[in-house]
Amino acid sequence: MSESTDDLIPLAQLAKFLPPPLKHTHASTGARWALRGVGNPRIKLETVKIGGRRFVTRAAVDRFVARLTGGEAVKAAATAERQRQFEDATRELDAQGV
Repeated sequence: MSESTDDLIPLAQLAKFLPPPLKHTHASTGARWALRGVGNPRIKLETVKIGGRRFVTRAAVDRFVARLTGGEAVKAAATAERQRQFEDATRELDAQGV
């Protein structure tokens, strides 16, 4: 994962960042997705281990869901996120007079 450490979410709190149908996912489900994976072939949730605790990012969750669903559902969300980043960068450059 190349995301910032500011974006890290404790794996136990993963359910809070999942879409509504998965909001009631048990905390151990995230650990199972990360350690064992889902499906055949196995698709694992990307995590990073810091000080004995596992963390995940929203981007890693998006990639995991995209691999499970074939990518269509998350592609639109990723495009919207990229558009927001572009607009933020444009505003910042305008504020700096560039």
